[in-house]
Amino acid sequence: MAGKLGTRKLAVLLRATLSLICLSAIQPAYSGEKKNAYLLAVLSDNNYTVLQRQDTGKAAPVGSLLKPFAAWYLLEKGVPAHQNVFCPPEKKRHELLRCWTPNGHGAVNLAAALVQSCNYYFLSLFAGRDLGDYQAWLTRRFDWPVSLPIEKPVHVYGFDLANGIDPERLASMYLSLLLSADKGDPHATQVRNALGDICFGTLADFCRTMSRQREFRIILGKTGTVQSGKKPYGIALVVLEHIPRKEKILLLCYELEKTGSGAALAAPAILSRYAREIRKSKNLRR
Repeated sequence: MAGKLGTRKLAVLLRATLSLICLSAIQPAYSGEKKNAYLLAVLSDNNYTVLQRQDTGKAAPVGSLLKPFAAWYLLEKGVPAHQNVFCPPEKKRHELLRCWTPNGHGAVNLAAALVQSCNYYFLSLFAGRDLGDYQAWLTRRFDWPVSLPIEKPVHVYGFDLANGIDPERLASMYLSLLLSADKGDPHATQVRNALGDICFGTLADFCRTMSRQREFRIILGKTGTVQSGKKPYGIALVVLEHIPRKEKILLLCYELEKTGSGAALAAPAILSRYAREIRKSKNLRR
């Protein structure tokens, strides 16, 4: 009797195993899928041309890549760039004012808030403001998607939005920021200059790695991280000068299970391949 019972258990186990094998054949394991995507473009006077892309059919997370535009909006509304907001440690925060670091950033002005990606700064300065007016400003200036309504305070800095965004929309927004700064817009210039110090903040590891690639000069950058289920979903945008060709390059990388700073670490290899292809094509023309 015991032998028969053992045989039945074995049969059940075999059927369950076969079912799992069939399921895995029909639904590939998540770990086997591509989790990273990027878009590489060259910037011209008033447009950009996509040079390379990988898996950009999926929407990109917005995250803190929206903070520079929140900063631009605040400056236009009269908030002084030098005004400090104190970002305290987690245990001393109000429940509606949060930040990604439990230790807090201390006193930060607009530039420091962008470099350190301080959520507390933006939540504080948008408290009591009309979020509909901010969304209208985004729509008017950058054709902000109607599928991404700004309805909660955390939406101000790109967190917990209803959907992702077309990566080319983000590229276009940052091109607009650069063009406005080049044309002398004082507020766009302040934001651009702040993002130029990103190597002292969330892109420090990327900048250290890029120091070995002398063909590139970092102009500005920004990182962001959102949650996809229980996993982080990181995004990083960098604008660089490719010195040999005197071209401005925009690179946008986003990757599941990485923070924004982690997603940025895919960029040096992409840029290295790009530079190598340029050198190769140059040698072929000789």
